[in-house]
Amino acid sequence: MYARGGEVPTYRSNVVKVLHWGDDPAKIVCLIGSLKFQSDFQSAARALSLKGCIVLAPHVYLNGNSVGIDLEEQELLHEMSLKRIDMADRVLVINPNNRIPESVRDQIEYAESLGKIISYLETPSGK
Repeated sequence: MYARGGEVPTYRSNVVKVLHWGDDPAKIVCLIGSLKFQSDFQSAARALSLKGCIVLAPHVYLNGNSVGIDLEEQELLHEMSLKRIDMADRVLVINPNNRIPESVRDQIEYAESLGKIISYLETPSGK
């Protein structure tokens, strides 16, 4: 896992690679990424919760498509993701196989503009 704006995480779980805070108190971590990767979000949320983190994550997953979710609802989901980033101390990008869609790149830029520490499930290409 790769981190910008903070220490390089060293903790690994057999479920997912997760952030290691050392002796820091519980942190609020926002998970972002493609909503197609529900199991990756759930694994990361579980691992972080068991390390004492408060996890902010989406609860509507698209499972490969947005059937049944109209444009207004998609915009609402995007706004909610930005609000979760506002509330978080840190952001973990769920990017299996280094996949980061454009909408997630926008969320990363937003988190960077707020000075959030950003980590990745997998090291982004070119980093």
